[in-house]
Amino acid sequence: MRIIRGIVHGQRDPSVLAAMRDRNCKSSVETIWAALVGNYQPEHVFAPEQALALYNFYQFRVDEWQALHDLAAAESQFRAGPRKSQSRPSMRTLPPLLGSAPHSRRHSLERPDPTRPVSPTTSPPATSNVDGLMLDRRPVV
Repeated sequence: MRIIRGIVHGQRDPSVLAAMRDRNCKSSVETIWAALVGNYQPEHVFAPEQALALYNFYQFRVDEWQALHDLAAAESQFRAGPRKSQSRPSMRTLPPLLGSAPHSRRHSLERPDPTRPVSPTTSPPATSNVDGLMLDRRPVV
């Protein structure tokens, strides 16, 4: 990024630009120097200049959003007060799942008694009105 910023700000000397390379770059200074030797036409520098301007703008927006996010997180933590523990609850402290016991209402609704006849009032209607739309639920043959 420092090399691109140097080119956009007018630096054209390949040895100075190559010295700006990132320390984690695998290429040597000589390789980068050879790649930076050239003719810097204004129309060729225009594209990296515009890309750098957009990058700076987006970085500013990300930093602005991060500051707002940090402020909102601090306010919500202030309202809620300090937490007792950041660890997850153990399985012993969690409530049992709805319908996990065989005597629960959900269990009895999922497995109807096959010997009991189904009354017409408990069967679903053939059509239903959802948000003003008439939906036909009869099977298509």
